Amino acid sequence: MNTYFKEEVIGQKCKFDKQYKILRKVDQEVRWVHGIRKLIFDNDGEPITMLGTIRDITEQKRDELLLQQKSDEIEA
Repeated sequence: MNTYFKEEVIGQKCKFDKQYKILRKVDQEVRWVHGIRKLIFDNDGEPITMLGTIRDITEQKRDELLLQQKSDEIEA
């Protein structure tokens, strides 16, 4: 994640668009999230703020895994 952020988001000034896992502090449960963010740069090209959203996609990821398992079973 650090490499992606440094090289693509900051280095190439691309928007942040990534799916990744987090550990939810409340109950220590692993969750999947999709972050979409845009860095705002100052006149010197330095990042000053980031705006965007993070959406919990855990159920979607679970469904994808289940679908893949079923597909693998059918192929076997």
